[in-house]
Amino acid sequence: YLAANLIARSYDYQEPFDDEKISKYLEEAESRSQKLLDSNDENIWNHYFYALIEGYSAYYDALNENWLSAFSTGLNSVSAFQYCLDKDNNFYESLIAIGSYKFWRSKKTEIFNWLPFVPDEEQLGIDYLKKAIQYSGYNSHLAIHSLIWIYIEQNDFNDAINVAETALKNNPDCRLFKWGLARAYESINPETSIVLYREILNSYPKDLKSNKINEVTLKHIIAQLLVKLGKKEEALNLCNEILAIYGYNSFEYEKLSKRLDRVQELKNDLRVK
Repeated sequence: YLAANLIARSYDYQEPFDDEKISKYLEEAESRSQKLLDSNDENIWNHYFYALIEGYSAYYDALNENWLSAFSTGLNSVSAFQYCLDKDNNFYESLIAIGSYKFWRSKKTEIFNWLPFVPDEEQLGIDYLKKAIQYSGYNSHLAIHSLIWIYIEQNDFNDAINVAETALKNNPDCRLFKWGLARAYESINPETSIVLYREILNSYPKDLKSNKINEVTLKHIIAQLLVKLGKKEEALNLCNEILAIYGYNSFEYEKLSKRLDRVQELKNDLRVK
């Protein structure tokens, strides 16, 4: 969880990962987990600890675009979670990873779903996540986050909104849930979406060394929504605000260079019109 916290913090603030600390925490956790398994292979929680560590390692590899390692470690995690579920079908902590895996595996291979050995498990994955939200004791927030974005992927925006708004009643300051809510509202009610994105932008700590990536990203999204609403002058002003930002470091520029090009294109288009 120390590693998970560092990963989440860097993801939220769009800062470089502290690879040394994260790797150290994950390696130490894996070592301890293996010792627990060696001492008692029958304890379901020892298998859960291993599955959770492998899951976070896979997630971290994916964020760093180490796809081969992420795929291999991810399968280890899902297999370990499945072991827990096979041993106890009420072990709800396993449903989060397995539900997400079943949905996205089916989604990415849906072209082959007509084959008898490639089942369509999208709905089963959703059902697992819904059950995990209701019964999971430790990581229900992960199930909530996954389900929100699955509903958005399915264009089930009202369902995404319902899940996100319910979660925010208990976690009103959670930016991850609010990002999902704002994205879901883009197609339902752009005005509400803009309000939410502005709330997210204003919610970051003022003492952050830099928040340029989130600032540029959010303002660009808002500008596009303003164009959708016919508020082109406001959108143009936001484009100018974005393009006036300077002093990017190498990490920020790598993350933002393509988006800045799109902001410039949007500005040019608005000026022509």
